[in-house]
Amino acid sequence: MRACADAFYSAIHLTPNTSRHQEQVKARAALAKAFEPYAVQEESAIVLGKERTTLCHSLRQHDGWMATWDGYKDKYLIAKELIDRRMSAISLKGRINGIQNRINFLEEEKQLLETQINLINE
Repeated sequence: MRACADAFYSAIHLTPNTSRHQEQVKARAALAKAFEPYAVQEESAIVLGKERTTLCHSLRQHDGWMATWDGYKDKYLIAKELIDRRMSAISLKGRINGIQNRINFLEEEKQLLETQINLINE
């Protein structure tokens, strides 16, 4: 998640900090919302350097900010695209690892069964 946040801040040409300046608040709120499908609020809060309750407040404001806060929608769309792409890749790698683990288990099971068949046939 930290790498996603770093890539986002790089993409919008902003150095992250914990200030209340509008551009910082917009960036944190956009990231918090983009992280929402992939992480619990506590994880996002740690990455963003804020309290979970602050993030909760931002998440509740998202729809209104999308419609009215100049620049927020652009930041959110950048964050969402970047995070969806990166987190989907991580998720796919996890699924591949899970499939490989099942394949390894089944190969071991196959070997045990073949050994039992060989013992019976002797």
